[in-house]
Amino acid sequence: MERRRAVLINTLNAEAICPDWKPMIFQDELEYANARLKQVRMPYQWQWVSVPSNLTGSVVMRAPADNAQAELGPGGNLL
Repeated sequence: MERRRAVLINTLNAEAICPDWKPMIFQDELEYANARLKQVRMPYQWQWVSVPSNLTGSVVMRAPADNAQAELGPGGNLL
């Protein structure tokens, strides 16, 4: 079993209590903690942190070139 990052959510407004605090916990720890929070009627719930895609830079789609050297200027820049 592996540990994953989790965040404590306020169920009344669906916001993280402390977004910067994301402890590493096991699945059974998350389930036990959520059961205890429900038992004492606390408006909080642990949820796994989703891993967002990280897309950096940009892509320009173009038709394939017959002669790439003819399309590139000095230093590899597009003309």
